[in-house]
Amino acid sequence: MFAQTRMHTETLKDYFDRLADCWDERVVHDGSKIRRLFSLFEIPPNARILDVGSGTGVLIPIFLKRLGRAGRIIALDFSERMLQIAREKFGNRGIKYVCEDVENYEPGEEFDVISCYSCFPHFRKQKRLLMRMAGWLRAEGWLVVMHLQGRDQINSRHREADDAVQKDYLPLAGVVAAWMWEAGLSPVLTVDTQELYFVGGKKICASVKHFCQSTCIYR
Repeated sequence: MFAQTRMHTETLKDYFDRLADCWDERVVHDGSKIRRLFSLFEIPPNARILDVGSGTGVLIPIFLKRLGRAGRIIALDFSERMLQIAREKFGNRGIKYVCEDVENYEPGEEFDVISCYSCFPHFRKQKRLLMRMAGWLRAEGWLVVMHLQGRDQINSRHREADDAVQKDYLPLAGVVAAWMWEAGLSPVLTVDTQELYFVGGKKICASVKHFCQSTCIYR
């Protein structure tokens, strides 16, 4: 099983490295949809942000607009070429680029926001990883899983692909929400429509956790 997981990771890495130079032209990111997703969680002015699966840095300019001078972004991706392109586009000010597989990552710090944008289906041990990422949050920090398409559309596109992502799967929003609850995040917000997918959980003090509840914003 470990050998299969490692082989899949290496195959995906090669896949995204090959596509990196045409990625921004190939994949369209609707700015209005991204703004809707960003309205669902909080980004403190001096936040520490972990942008998981950062790729060519689609979310970086949006994060930068909301951060103060003390804010910082770690752009994490296992595709070296994707991160090279992101660095060429955005430079190094306030951004640290880390080329590593998030499933083996050890940050050594806590974050105010951990975002998984358009990457969660590619993780092999999704629940385990989500539990680990929840542990990297500061109090009041947000962990968010986001896509600009619905779950059915994403999974259908992957199934029809004749490449490395064919078996990559995005779970039901309710399943990911349950994992977040189990990881100690509350409230947990979900959006699961044909146009958007969002699951976000906030790390709060245990003393007030019982006042919060899971909320399905759209169905």
